[in-house]
Amino acid sequence: MQASYITASAQPNFVILLMDDVGYGDITSFWNPSNVSASTPFVDYMAANGISAPSRASLLTARLGARTGITSTVFPSTRGGLPSNETTFGETFSKAGYKTGMIGKWHMGVRGDFHPYSRGFDFYTGLPYSPDMGCTDEEGYSEIGSVICPNDWFDIPGYSDFDCYLCPSGEGDNFPALPLINGRQIVKQPLNMTYLSLRYIQSADAFITERETTTPFLLYVGLQHTHTPFFIMPEFAGKSARGDAYGDALLEMDWVIETIVKVIEDNGEAESTLIWVARGGGSSSKYTIWEGGHRIPALAYWPGTIEGGRVSDELVSMMDIYPTMASLAGIDMPGNRIYDGIDISNILLDRPFSSKNRVLYHPLHEYENGLYNGKMGAVRMDEYKAMYMTGGIPECGGLYGPSTRHDPPLLFNVKEDPMESTPIDPASSEYQSVLMEVNQALVDLEQSLLQDNTSVVDYTFNYCVMPCCNPLNVVCRCN
Repeated sequence: MQASYITASAQPNFVILLMDDVGYGDITSFWNPSNVSASTPFVDYMAANGISAPSRASLLTARLGARTGITSTVFPSTRGGLPSNETTFGETFSKAGYKTGMIGKWHMGVRGDFHPYSRGFDFYTGLPYSPDMGCTDEEGYSEIGSVICPNDWFDIPGYSDFDCYLCPSGEGDNFPALPLINGRQIVKQPLNMTYLSLRYIQSADAFITERETTTPFLLYVGLQHTHTPFFIMPEFAGKSARGDAYGDALLEMDWVIETIVKVIEDNGEAESTLIWVARGGGSSSKYTIWEGGHRIPALAYWPGTIEGGRVSDELVSMMDIYPTMASLAGIDMPGNRIYDGIDISNILLDRPFSSKNRVLYHPLHEYENGLYNGKMGAVRMDEYKAMYMTGGIPECGGLYGPSTRHDPPLLFNVKEDPMESTPIDPASSEYQSVLMEVNQALVDLEQSLLQDNTSVVDYTFNYCVMPCCNPLNVVCRCN
């Protein structure tokens, strides 16, 4: 992919702040039909002074899961992760001379080959996977409760003899305590989740302030909130306008973003740093292909370069971040693969741009042999969205709702009907015309996958790969 320079000035810095499971309507500057008081005042400020636009593997690689092989959840005991033949933006920018850092939730594999250090990042501190994939000593808030770490094997039903952690099957909630990893070392297990946000801020401060000031940097932060269970600092508990734990988590997240931005400003880097704020996953229904699961709040903030207050309704994707950063920095991306992300720097800089002929694909939440199969369940083209299956979403307790296949697909105009309440009549000429284009888009994708260098992920389990600093303890406790 050919790079293009924004100006002849020095390469910009980049910061990506990835919110976790935040819904489109949770950021009041994006969607607030009920006029709920803001829990994200600073993010709203950034939106007013930046530009707004519509998961982790796709962000890192600018490629669909059907190409990278990441079509299912990477668990603590999963052998594989993001394949090494996939190139992340960390690798691309590190080779180009950038200082690269990753803070927060990684979730791309736990073995050494999948560690951030092996994927282009030279600074790392955070969780290797989601906060609901291990026990803690604190009570977190969740609809189904959080898992408190046992102190002895006798506290676990079904176990009567002393054993080391690596021997059990790892079924159910029997995961080790959540670990905090700094570099390649486990520094806390279990970690103190209540003050994890503060640790992330301290790490971001260290990364930005302790580098050579003449070296451009790229920092990727996988924020804690609002993935369940919620662990909220006392300073924010009960303080949000919403008056609930979710609102408090949003308020704390907003403070984290504000504080990291202040670190950038205090280091004199505000006007040389493009900050992206986006969401990974969806809200509680992230498994669906409805808009509530796929439409994400996102903004770009760059004082002095991006004119504040602009809103774009172009069809863009989180996959566009990598190629856009590469273009702005004048860096070439690897050429022996097909990218689904595109350069949207013209949107940021208020230059002519049109997504009129763009197509986005949304995978199904459908199991085959215990894994999501990566098949496409929806196609977004201009203002239209075709859906081939609805339902089948996991609920509390591991139960799944019924699924319904649609052949021909449901078709919505999501610009006029973003809540997808009224499908377009299949007998209409509008429907028939769009359906022909959608069917061709699916054929084009299939051909593209056949021509591409795609990857395969090992999703088999081996409970010995789970991070554990003390195998002789019931939950690997080492602090």
